[in-house]
This record gives sequence, C-alpha cells and structure tokens, in this order.
Amino acid sequence: MTEFIIGKACCDPSSKLRDRLTNCILNGGSALLIVPDQFEFECEKALYRACAGSGRPDIFSNISVRTFSKLSDELIAKYSGEKKPADDVTKNIIMYRAVSEIHDHLKAFGKIALKPGFAPKMTSTIAMLKTSGISAGSFSDTVNAVKEDFRDSCPALFSKLCDISNIYSAYDALLTASFSDKLDSTATAAHLAAEHGAFSGATVFVDGFSDFSRSQLEFLYTVIDTAKDVTLAFVSDNTDGCRSIFTTVNQTISLLADHSRRADIPVKGDDTTLTDNVRFRSSALEAVSDGVFGGSASLLTDGGVRVIRADDIYSEADFIATEIRRLTDEEGLLYRDIAVLSTAPSEYRTPLESAFDKYDIPVFSDTPETILHMPLVNLVLTLLNVLKSFSVDNLLSYIKTGFIQKSSGKPLTMRDINAFEDYIYTWD
Repeated sequence: MTEFIIGKACCDPSSKLRDRLTNCILNGGSALLIVPDQFEFECEKALYRACAGSGRPDIFSNISVRTFSKLSDELIAKYSGEKKPADDVTKNIIMYRAVSEIHDHLKAFGKIALKPGFAPKMTSTIAMLKTSGISAGSFSDTVNAVKEDFRDSCPALFSKLCDISNIYSAYDALLTASFSDKLDSTATAAHLAAEHGAFSGATVFVDGFSDFSRSQLEFLYTVIDTAKDVTLAFVSDNTDGCRSIFTTVNQTISLLADHSRRADIPVKGDDTTLTDNVRFRSSALEAVSDGVFGGSASLLTDGGVRVIRADDIYSEADFIATEIRRLTDEEGLLYRDIAVLSTAPSEYRTPLESAFDKYDIPVFSDTPETILHMPLVNLVLTLLNVLKSFSVDNLLSYIKTGFIQKSSGKPLTMRDINAFEDYIYTWD
C-alpha cells in the first residue's frame, strides 16, 4: 500500500511519520527511512529518542536511515560492483577527449569546441541531462524524433541538438569504458533493485522532500512496486486551490499516487490533509501561516504577530533596532531574550550591524565564517606553505600573521615587518 501523510507545517507531518515508523518497529518489524542528505543525522537522532522514550532503545537497530545516494551505493556494491566513480577533473578530461575525437563532425559548435571553457560547460550540460533522467540513448532518440519538425523550421537549434547528442554519446562511451558516474548511480540502483527484488516485502518511509529528480522518481517507483508498504510525508496544503506555493509538492504527490494506481496498488491519504496544530503555540502564528500566502486583505491575529512593510532593507533594520530598544527600555526585556532571524543573513548583516551600532545595542551574530580567515588557521597554512616551498611570498605571508616573535620574546611590529620586506625585495 502507498500512504501519504500530508499537512501544513503546523501539523508536523514528519512527526506523524516518525510515530508511524516507531509503532512499526515496536510491533516487531523493521523499516527503511529515506531522507535528504542534510536530514540524515537529525532523523536518526529523533528516531533514537523516540525508541528510548518508549523504553526500547534496542529496537533502533531495526531502523535504517538512508539517503538516495547512500542507498544507491549500497545496492550497486551488493548487486553489481561498478567501476571506480569519475571525479570532476576526470570528467572534464574525458569530455575534452570526446570533443576532440568528433570535432570534425560538429556543425554548430565546431569553431568553439576546442576552446578551454567548452569542455567544462558541456560536462555541466550533460550533468543536467542526467539529473533529469535523460540518458545518451534517449536524448539521441528524441533528437531523431523531432528531426522533421526542426531541421527546416529551426536549423540552428536542430544543429545544436545534434551536436549535443553526438558529444553526449561519445562522452558516455568513453566514461563508461573505464569509470562509473555518480549521477547515474540512482538510476542504476533502481534497475538493480527491480531486477533483484531488493525491496520485496519491505516497509519503507520517505520524509523531508518537496520534489524528486527523475532518477529519484524512478527509484521510488521501484520501491512502490515491490515494497509491502510505503509511507511518504509532505508539507502541503492541497485543499487550498488558490495557492501556488505548494504546486510542485502537489504535482509530486499526484505522480506517485497515479503510478501506484496504475500498478493496482492501494493508495491512502493523497486527497486529505492533517488539520491539528501541534507546533504553533501562538494562534497569531497559525493565522499568519493560514493567510500570508492566501492573498487575504488582512490577517486576524491576537496581536502576537505584526507584519511590517519597509521601503528598503536599511529601513527594516532601523525599525528592528528601535523596536528592540523599546522592548528593553519600556517592557524590561533583556537583550539576551531577543533574537533576530533572517533567511538571508549575508544580505542583512551589514544593515543590521549598522543599525544596532547606531542605537548602542550589543549583538552576537551567528553567521558562518570561513575558517581559512581565522588568524591561527592562517598561521598553520602559511607555515605549511613555507615548508612546501621556501619562496619570498610564502615567507612574508608567514611573518605577517602576527604570531612571529623576536629573539627577545617581543612580537614583530609592523615597522619590523616592513623593514624586513624592504630588505628582501632590495637584495633579492
């Protein structure tokens, strides 16, 4: 059976799915949970807590949390044992070789095919085709199918399609002769799973996705066709037809449900949504969730939420700063009680820091920064560069880190460093 758990964010469909999975394990079964790469650890942690909370932490070993890529690698290793995967550099080299071999047969790209930037560009183009589930053979068949329609009406477009098809075929032949491609692993694993019945009788759960690539869809079709039960959770409000924000999610649900029905597999829950609010403590947040994307003229809240329109990002930051001062001066809040959340921290960081400085508001910014800019890390890296290549530039970079001391134990001053640099460049 294929079952869907669909609901708005406040209904927390993921939590419902984890409850269903935990109950399955408590009843003596085993389960596979497929999640996006970035959610793997968090899902494992949440499931372990659920098992421990039920008094049975030992049953966690019956749960397998996997991503599409990891599951594909495991299936390929078990049933096929493919060749070593090619990295990006290897792919670009193979692409350059493929283009060089068929250069004389290219019509649209003949003049630019051997330029340095062409091979990486074509590698990216073919990666997009593979991600969409379009193989070299199917692309060639499509080009031949539109030959009569495009050859005379759009000759330039048809020539480019023919060239891409020829390059794709030559590249794919050279690549598969010695290597495998990670972009093909999900599609390859789907065929192997169907051939060997890898999911026969299994209970599978899928969570955390809003849509799937073509190869991932093919993989899920195989799972649906062979598994005992498949349960999928999606965040959506598919009862509200005026919203377009969930269009992609709803289309994905329709694709999976239609495939199940064509395979005579019972489908449950694809036309209903959860209604219980289990996440929002404030009725105002729930009202905003219901109305902010619905085009309503006003949002009826209890005052817990205000929607402010500002002229620009600096006006936004200024309003936030003045509101924080009001909360601390008039309502007695502490600065540590207030948080500012942003979906674009790099864009808002400078305006917010400027506004907070103007209103004398202390702030801690939890913005990720590259570790390479840290002084101590820079010291280690420059020292390694000096040991690797004792050049003037590497030596000066090492000395300018600010950690180098004189024989007296005092740190080098900028005057000392400048004098040393002048000496080196004078007598080099």
